[in-house]
Amino acid sequence: MSRRLNRLGAGAVFTPARLPDALAEMRHMRVLPVALGAFLALLAVATVGQTLTSAVRRRRHDLGVLRAVGMTRRQARLVIVTQATTMALVALAVGVPLGVAFGRIGWRWVATATPALYVPPLAGLPLLLAAPVVLAFAVVLATVPGRRAARLRAGEVLRAE
Repeated sequence: MSRRLNRLGAGAVFTPARLPDALAEMRHMRVLPVALGAFLALLAVATVGQTLTSAVRRRRHDLGVLRAVGMTRRQARLVIVTQATTMALVALAVGVPLGVAFGRIGWRWVATATPALYVPPLAGLPLLLAAPVVLAFAVVLATVPGRRAARLRAGEVLRAE
């Protein structure tokens, strides 16, 4: 396009527009929110998995007593799934509004500190998918500790105490 303009122009030299260096460097920042989100999601998954595993280990005696008075293996698994679901729902109820608020505040701070225009981001699809994805991950994470809770034998657990 600039060659064509140079041919048409009467002695004027046209060069393609160039972004300022600060704006050109901002292209590298596109990966940062995605990487941060992936890291925080991985951290959340590890935390929920570790919490459920340690809950089964710590409450082994309580689960043994409940199994002795008639709790079935399925019910023992459901106890862990319920705990995971409750943790996920509380995390969603607290995390989504705080994440949206702090995300907007953080982006406003970044936009004013750099030569960028502040436009409040609206991520409708990720917000809609957050609840089902988080609940599905919680249930999947509860399978191994739930299986461990279902395998507890009341006699062995209570004898060890």
